[in-house]
Amino acid sequence: MACLPFAAVMVAHAGYIPLFDGLLYSECVVGALQPGRSLAELNCGGHTSIAYFGWLALWQLPSVGSSVSIILANTAAGLFALWSFHGILSIAFPEPERRIERLLMTAAAGLAPAFLASALNTTPDFGLTAALLGVLY
Repeated sequence: MACLPFAAVMVAHAGYIPLFDGLLYSECVVGALQPGRSLAELNCGGHTSIAYFGWLALWQLPSVGSSVSIILANTAAGLFALWSFHGILSIAFPEPERRIERLLMTAAAGLAPAFLASALNTTPDFGLTAALLGVLY
């Protein structure tokens, strides 16, 4: 329930085309899937980010070049990150009377400008955030 605002914003921007670095990273993912190219090219921009960009590439397979696929992949990663964040909050604040506060904090995290901007404008930092929250939980 606390993840719904994040998901709603992402769905509302499903056709968003990334800008600046986000566009470079998105083009890198699409380029690595072209015939004759190597998946090693998913280490985009000199970052060792093949795990995250590989995740985005999997979502690209049905429709290579689709910005919607990248938004959907980042929505899934964001939902995982928020689920993990909520789990961490549940461990830190397990009291039943804190349930509403945990939900509000999770919703606020999903609507944080830096979180949303990274989800919409592809960046390896977003993948790292999702992975780190998953590992911490």
